[in-house]
Amino acid sequence: MLETPTGNGRVLLVEDEALVQMLAVEYLEELGYRVETAGSATGAMNKVKLLNGQIDVAIIDVGLPDRKGDVLIGELRALYPHLPMVVATGYEEDVLRKRFGSDALISFLRKPYGHADIEKAVARARQARGA
Repeated sequence: MLETPTGNGRVLLVEDEALVQMLAVEYLEELGYRVETAGSATGAMNKVKLLNGQIDVAIIDVGLPDRKGDVLIGELRALYPHLPMVVATGYEEDVLRKRFGSDALISFLRKPYGHADIEKAVARARQARGA
């Protein structure tokens, strides 16, 4: 059995659509990340608490079933002020850019995305932190 490389750190992927989540996990694992998944904002908060905040970057879908991704981002930012985050959205991102424009640790990922798109978004977010 082959072991997944985990040299690039740990990513929290918050995505409620199973197929999108599976594909993103595959991309991230190919890039060498260890991936933790959650399908809701509540699940994401529980996962981060269980991991004691040991997340290198979070990728958060805007359309989550229990509350919006931008609300989750605010909750995570309050607990982990230096956590790089990627906002994944299929909607126009202008409103989100205005809301989070002053937060240098947030980058955006337009859905649908491919391997290269997710790689660039995670790299931008981590680079902003200096990781």
